[in-house]
Amino acid sequence: MKTINRLSLCGCLFSVLLFLLHQQMVSAQLPTADLRQIRPFAASAGKTVKMSVIGSNLDDASELRFSHPGITAKPVMLPADDIYPKPRIQGSQFEVVVSDDVPPGIYEVRAVSYFGLSTARPFVVAPADSQEVDETGKNTSRETAQSVEVNSTVTGNVPSRGIDWYRFKAKGGQRVLVELVAERVDSRLDGQIVVYDSEGREISRNRDWYGRDPFLEIQSEQDQEYFLAISDILYRGGSEHFYRLSISDRPHIDFVFPPAGEPGSRNVYTVYGRNLPGGSLGNAVSLNGQKLESLEVEIQLPEVATPPASFQPWKPRQGILNGHEFQLENSNSVSIGFATAPVALESAGQKAPTVAVPVEIAGQFIEPNEEDVYQFQATKGKTYCIEVIADRMKSKVDPYLEIYQVTKTKEGEVTRKKVAENDDLPSFFSTDNKDAINFDTVDAAASFTADADGLYEVVVLNQFGGGSPAHIYRLAIREPTPDFQVFASTERTLPTNRTGYSVTPLLRRGANWGVRIVAPRQDGFTGDITITAEGLPPGVTAKPLVLSGKTDRGVLVLSADPAA
Repeated sequence: MKTINRLSLCGCLFSVLLFLLHQQMVSAQLPTADLRQIRPFAASAGKTVKMSVIGSNLDDASELRFSHPGITAKPVMLPADDIYPKPRIQGSQFEVVVSDDVPPGIYEVRAVSYFGLSTARPFVVAPADSQEVDETGKNTSRETAQSVEVNSTVTGNVPSRGIDWYRFKAKGGQRVLVELVAERVDSRLDGQIVVYDSEGREISRNRDWYGRDPFLEIQSEQDQEYFLAISDILYRGGSEHFYRLSISDRPHIDFVFPPAGEPGSRNVYTVYGRNLPGGSLGNAVSLNGQKLESLEVEIQLPEVATPPASFQPWKPRQGILNGHEFQLENSNSVSIGFATAPVALESAGQKAPTVAVPVEIAGQFIEPNEEDVYQFQATKGKTYCIEVIADRMKSKVDPYLEIYQVTKTKEGEVTRKKVAENDDLPSFFSTDNKDAINFDTVDAAASFTADADGLYEVVVLNQFGGGSPAHIYRLAIREPTPDFQVFASTERTLPTNRTGYSVTPLLRRGANWGVRIVAPRQDGFTGDITITAEGLPPGVTAKPLVLSGKTDRGVLVLSADPAA
């Protein structure tokens, strides 16, 4: 039986705040602190900013807690007056200090108030030398476009039914990259970038490059001024439609191939991107009609995966995929996954190559509607697990998996019998779609037991139908390695059949709080999974949660003693 002996409630899976009140528990649902906005939501390393917090049930907010110890805050104090003889906490404003040694990235901030620890908001730390610019608010037309320089970042928000306009000058031969970060900092903005030249002609537009966030490249053939129009695709706007607009010629990594390596290994990887230091256009790789540079880099992977230094805006199933964060100088970071077997590269010149098992194949759907086929020898009575990883590493691939037994008659006729297929991994989202967090993925996996020695064939399709060098995937073929993963989330269910939402646990005297547990099982693992909570405050208990081999989800209940 495989068990989890401890699940730290203060760890990366979830955090619990014990908040004890002196009143009796009532039947009505009591409030929890909800931090909805912080202004500003970004600062450079080494800087101090005055931050305002906005939300609900933030009464008597006295403290801000950040996920990096180098970011601290102290409340703004109101001076003494005739009514209050001593200075008192203002309650919604804080002086935030970002140490100069805090790495650039996205971190989390929570407010501490009368109703406990609030939900989290993303807080962006920019490099110390970053040229940060605030939107003026007057840039509502092409004629009033705000002038910015290349290698600067603008923080702003779009107005309802409006467009934010910017202008910048590019030099001939310069590769200027324009990127909007909104969804990745939990903004409601579904952004769009439209580029115009100095004559007012549209030359490019983009949306949905990184999730819902747009990204595009401008290759300037001569010195010229360009105009950018930033908007929501439905022209929504307001204070919750904020963004960071980056205009730069800094290095940018599009993808790395192979996308995974064995833990502890040192191998040569090919980095594809733009403005790469030492990069070359020699590989003739293009993405959306734009040529990518390539650079071979020797990378040492650690033996054990380490959590990213900063918050990563991933889907839940993407966030638990083990890997190593890699970047070139001041480029964006990309994750190189931890392979489960020796890595083999797909060979474009081979049709249905035979591979030795176990193996993890690094593949690409370079052309639209491409079908990749691999063969391997199986032994009678052995079980084989085949898994495709694409969605979980942010590739724009929806894989479909088919496995065939290949036999040849005495006359030489080849027959193929399908033995397994799969579209998506099992769903953990409730059938009524009322869960606050969706743990699902469109990746595929299947297993089968060989009924005879012989040749078997694995077919991988991309149901999205698209193709490009960046449409990458990992295909693992192995014998079973039974295991499981664990997700924990805290959610509050709303009445009248509305979708629940994530909250910070708030445990009162004599009350209970449920922590939702989801445990995806791998390669046929059927053992019991025992989850316990340790290190709880005095007076707080939790009975072990046992997930039998017949289930993969449950609720771990935290209980506070009435006298706690």
